[in-house]
Amino acid sequence: MGYRIIQLHRLHKAESRKTFTLGLILLCNSFALQNSFVTSVSGFLSNIGASQFLIISVVSYFLMLIIMSLQALIVDRFNRMTLIKGTAYSFALAFVLIRLIFLTQLPNWLKYSVFCLTTEIQWLIFPLVFWIFANSIFAPSDSKRIFPTIGAWSIAGSLIGIGISTFLPAILREIQVSSHELITVNIIVYAVILICLESKHLRPRDTFVGDDESPIEPTFQELNCREKGTAIIALREMFSGGWHQVQKVPALRYLMYSIFAVSFCDAIIEFHFLSTSISTYGKTGEYHFVYGLYRLTLAVLGFTIQAFLSSKLIQKLGLKNTFLIMPLGILLSLLGMIAIPGFASGLGGILVFRLCWDTIDESTRKSFHGFVPNKHRGRISLFLDGNLFCLGNIAGFVVTGLIILLGGSTMESSFYIYLSLAAIASFISLWAIMRMRAAYDRTILNWQLQQSGY
Repeated sequence: MGYRIIQLHRLHKAESRKTFTLGLILLCNSFALQNSFVTSVSGFLSNIGASQFLIISVVSYFLMLIIMSLQALIVDRFNRMTLIKGTAYSFALAFVLIRLIFLTQLPNWLKYSVFCLTTEIQWLIFPLVFWIFANSIFAPSDSKRIFPTIGAWSIAGSLIGIGISTFLPAILREIQVSSHELITVNIIVYAVILICLESKHLRPRDTFVGDDESPIEPTFQELNCREKGTAIIALREMFSGGWHQVQKVPALRYLMYSIFAVSFCDAIIEFHFLSTSISTYGKTGEYHFVYGLYRLTLAVLGFTIQAFLSSKLIQKLGLKNTFLIMPLGILLSLLGMIAIPGFASGLGGILVFRLCWDTIDESTRKSFHGFVPNKHRGRISLFLDGNLFCLGNIAGFVVTGLIILLGGSTMESSFYIYLSLAAIASFISLWAIMRMRAAYDRTILNWQLQQSGY
């Protein structure tokens, strides 16, 4: 049976143990991550409330921006094995501290805020470090064949993590055990990851660049940032570098406008769903189960769409036409939420957004980035999918918070105002994509000529 699995995934026998061990590590982290998401977010909303979640969301996205600015300062300075072990130890220790915090008499807002922020860092950092480590294990020519197999373990881990964190708390209540013991499960999971990292099969290659590749030289600005070692300078250079590259290309410039508008809508749609769901189920004591069920539904539908629909849809519609799905889907869902207020429309809106953004639109964006010349690809991708996404969400959460703050007790009017602003943003996104489509063919041709040396 093992030999058949190896043959099915076109793995050599020497690669199978490495692939299995790396897959197990990724499965464990995905399990712990989804467990953290369901437990921390549902706990925060149940004990503190949706309005306060706006504050923690803004802080978390600012934290993501700082972490992304520090990537270039940290990643290349450490041995890959040391880096991933240090990351695993850090998260194991972080969850030990979080479990101890929940044993104290500290206020709930502080406990769950620390838990939520740790979860956001966990979501951002570990996958980044893991794939850097995996790239040091396999040659680039082999990674294209092996990495999809390793990545499939992440889906399995996510489904298991969501399932356990959704259904286990009810069992724990029956036997009078606190649901906070789910944090202890994460500690055990990272201990398993550390054991896996001791495997003799996981030894990074001597070089980090393949024989058929040459390393991309860092720019003067990047060297300057590393020498000065400050996050502020790194953040400034990261923004300015990506901004200048995007401004030169009309299609990327309009895509930038669209991504910012979509990210703005993301914050508003997410808050509206959380607000309606906690007002509907928060007092029943079932919110943890409801939120977990939402995450489980999202994971199953997302896997189905990504596996069976995304690539076929892109091939049938064409890349530039597929970009229209995201703003149209957002606009229709927002109109539905405005016309039919309540939990059902809020759930439908967040599902439409997440399923479009995380599956079809992500595949479309990644395929489009593949046309960008290699020397600019990393910076442009980080700017559009990283920095811009964070800034758009920050803007959305801040605007929503101001509307609710100024609206006072008139929550109904606040609800209509922030959803209407999101609908306007979706119109802007749709306009930007239409303009991007007009410049698409010329942009692709210019990039192809650049890569051909003309």
